[in-house]
Amino acid sequence: MLALLFAVDKFHPLFGIVGGAFVLWAALIAGLGLKRERFPGGAGGQRAVMLVTVVLTAAVVGVAVQTA
Repeated sequence: MLALLFAVDKFHPLFGIVGGAFVLWAALIAGLGLKRERFPGGAGGQRAVMLVTVVLTAAVVGVAVQTA
């Protein structure tokens, strides 16, 4: 069954790169959030985290739609 899944699905390297960056970003902010009580520090830090998250999310969705 697993071989059939891989035979049908095609791997797109760009999706792997962008998706991997998104996963690393999520792990980084989760780790910082658990380690530091005042993460992300203030309004500027919150905006920066949200901006990076929105950009990465849009990139992942865009690549997923483009390669579908």
